Amino acid sequence: MKALVTGASGFTGSHLVKALERRGDQVVGWVRKTSDLSRLQDCALELAYGDITDRDALKTAMQGIDTVFHTAAYVELGIVDAVKMEQINLEGTRAVLEAAQAAEVSKLVYCSTIGIYGNTQGRVVDETFRRTQKNFPQPTTAPNI
Repeated sequence: MKALVTGASGFTGSHLVKALERRGDQVVGWVRKTSDLSRLQDCALELAYGDITDRDALKTAMQGIDTVFHTAAYVELGIVDAVKMEQINLEGTRAVLEAAQAAEVSKLVYCSTIGIYGNTQGRVVDETFRRTQKNFPQPTTAPNI
């Protein structure tokens, strides 16, 4: 299989690239020119550069691709920059979907985050879960990781 991974240099994307390569897949990683590629240093993937909202560049990168894994996202705790979040997460996803359709990609896998559900109060979350939390609380200190 030949796969394109958007956000390939990110945490989720880089782990996905490595897993795909381990199983023998050919991988194209979609990254920005300014991306830190250190997580991909031992990978054999082909890199495709561009902005996640650039439909034409995405369509070109998707030529000959069997599956697109869309992991690119603007991630912050809470809504730090609503305009940037909408541009990348909403418009970027729309661009990826449209480019994949135009390039006749047979399969697209979208990866999101549990953070969209807010505080679930320990409840099990599945596709029927409805968010009840109305806001995104801002952390007062950096989380300990």
